[in-house]
Amino acid sequence: MMSEKKFRSDINALRALAVISVVLYHFQVPLFASGYIGVDIFFVISGFLMTKVICSAVMREKFSFIHFFFARAKRIIPALLVMCLVLIIFGWFYLLPIEYRQLSKHIVSSQLFISNIIFSGEAGYFDVASTKKHLLHTWSLSIEWQFYMLLPFLIVGILKFKKHLLIPSIFIGLSILSFIYALYLGASESVYFSLLSRSWEMLLGGVVYFIPSLNASSQVKSWHKLTTNLLLAGLFLSVILIGEQSVWPNFWALIPVLMTAILIWLNSDFKLFKFRPISFLGNVSYSLYLWHWPVVVFILSLYHKLTPLNTLIGIIVSLALAYISFKFVESPVRSIKLSLKTFIVSLFAVGILFFASLFVYKTNGIPSTLRLPESVYQADLEFINREPRKSECLTTVGIDSNHCIYGNNKNVSLIIFGDSHASAVVTAVEEIMPTNQSLLFIAKAGCPSLLIGDVRKEGGGDCKLFVKKQLDYINNTYPEVPVLIIARWPYYYLGNVSEAGNEVTGVDYDQLSKNFINSFSMTWCEIAGKKEVFAMSPLPEYWDNIPNVIAQSILNEEVVFNIPKSVFAKRSNFITQGLESLEKICGISLINSSEALCNETECKIHEDNRPLYYDDNHLSEWGNKLLIPVLSKSLYSSDINKKLNN
Repeated sequence: MMSEKKFRSDINALRALAVISVVLYHFQVPLFASGYIGVDIFFVISGFLMTKVICSAVMREKFSFIHFFFARAKRIIPALLVMCLVLIIFGWFYLLPIEYRQLSKHIVSSQLFISNIIFSGEAGYFDVASTKKHLLHTWSLSIEWQFYMLLPFLIVGILKFKKHLLIPSIFIGLSILSFIYALYLGASESVYFSLLSRSWEMLLGGVVYFIPSLNASSQVKSWHKLTTNLLLAGLFLSVILIGEQSVWPNFWALIPVLMTAILIWLNSDFKLFKFRPISFLGNVSYSLYLWHWPVVVFILSLYHKLTPLNTLIGIIVSLALAYISFKFVESPVRSIKLSLKTFIVSLFAVGILFFASLFVYKTNGIPSTLRLPESVYQADLEFINREPRKSECLTTVGIDSNHCIYGNNKNVSLIIFGDSHASAVVTAVEEIMPTNQSLLFIAKAGCPSLLIGDVRKEGGGDCKLFVKKQLDYINNTYPEVPVLIIARWPYYYLGNVSEAGNEVTGVDYDQLSKNFINSFSMTWCEIAGKKEVFAMSPLPEYWDNIPNVIAQSILNEEVVFNIPKSVFAKRSNFITQGLESLEKICGISLINSSEALCNETECKIHEDNRPLYYDDNHLSEWGNKLLIPVLSKSLYSSDINKKLNN
């Protein structure tokens, strides 16, 4: 095993490198595109130190689970608690209701150390931008805490059977399994946030503790110094050169993780590691990690982008807050001893913040005129005015559908097929259905209703399998029931809307239209020969969260501009014109959403300051009712109604 050295200046220096990498990455400083590797460095360090603490205490027969967990809580919770307290006070004065609600939810999850699970669940198609989540960075603290909860039981359990020599082998085996699991998850959102896909980094740090230290011969010292310098340079270069990765951790993660592990094993004592700025950064690394991200979020909320000036100010403010936290929170609590009084006071402090945050969340950001005008609340809370059965009925993963029925369960007279835009419209269709009829809802988020599947993914992804399976189902089960197709078509071909005039350069719209017509006709024309098939034209889309934009505009007494009709036409005409062609090719019936949502010059995003959308592209339960006239005219005119009733 490694020699026991009380303070490790080399580990403190690695902490400094890790935290400054993360900070510069989050502040978008050039050359630090892979600064997120700093978290991986932290994980290796934590694995080593926790293994050392547990094993050395067990071997001295002084290990106590209670004292171990108390020490970990004393290290992590006070500074986290203070930051969360400052944020919830700050939120009362600064945040809109939904932002305040989200902050409170994340405070609760960070206190329960399940942030990684919460953020993994939030990531994806409906996600709020990460740069609006003040506590996004606490996912790594949750993973570390979860690891701390399991590690002592693993080590003590092995040592109980006098098998201490097996610990390194078991750690290595578990590391390999964890790494394989990370590779298996691939592009899944959970790979980044999962303990199971991250624990290999901490376990490898633990393995280092069991590797004997080097002898201090002159030859070894020379080799030792050269190796340390090369590894430090390599670790620094990995932070610069690996760059952005669509999936992390992946094979590239082995490089910084192994280099960090070897550097810890080398146990170097360079003068550079004791250089005062490096020592300072290492000492305040935890507090700096805690405070820098809320500062980034605040700057972006004010200025919408990071500039050299506000980045410099942000880093200075982060360092100042880190120093204050270190000096007045982290340092004083180190001397606190475990006692009943300490436990009660700590539980009370945590409980106050926990229940205050829970209250904010349950009340949707405290809708009180003490904070904000009622009109601001009405606009902002449209964000949660979504289809009540969305979580039940809209498929998000896999190829199965719950086949939800809206209305009278016995007489299905219409099938709605599509993606999340279908979910945003379904209740408007339900409202105009005759009382003796019902509709069947089948939709998958982010999945165009085409047999080729998702046009953005090679092979069509799961979407291809979903569409095929569900089309087979409706063709076999409801062979004569009409179908209404609603999808966010432009998104699949052009991506999200950009604020700069929605202009997508280098696009051949004629070719896109041909591709769409071919894919759509291959999927639906044969079906249209057997029964009525309706298709809704694209809904107008905005470039920002509409409830938030409207609420901010009311607060700041600013005018909100609707979507110019020309901008919407530029983005969607290739789809609308394609659907018009399909009317002639195979009898598809087009329902034009713009008749309800647009006039000659613009497409509206609000009516009298009430948003029509719950985000940037999905109609809210209030907004979708504007479609009722065109839906009723197309679906339930006298001629069509006869078909629907047959």
